[in-house]
Amino acid sequence: MDDLLHWLGRFFGEAIRVLVEALQDFFATLFGWLDQFLQGLASALGIDVSVVSFLVLALGLWLLYSGARGMVRRRWVGGLIRLLLGMFLLGALID
Repeated sequence: MDDLLHWLGRFFGEAIRVLVEALQDFFATLFGWLDQFLQGLASALGIDVSVVSFLVLALGLWLLYSGARGMVRRRWVGGLIRLLLGMFLLGALID
């Protein structure tokens, strides 16, 4: 009986170890790909690789999208203001 329980404990321990190592490899690969993507995006745009730069980039793109959507909905003044803010923000960010 002791041998069976010992074997069962080792079996579950090995299974957990394989699962944890597989998840570590998966997330290491995923974050490596994400890092490479962000490095490429930053170098193509000429911006620093930092959280603040990417937040400003996202805000600028959101302002452009919101402005274009406002122009389509015939909200001319608000759409134009958002478009100009987005272009100003992205123009200041991108070298």
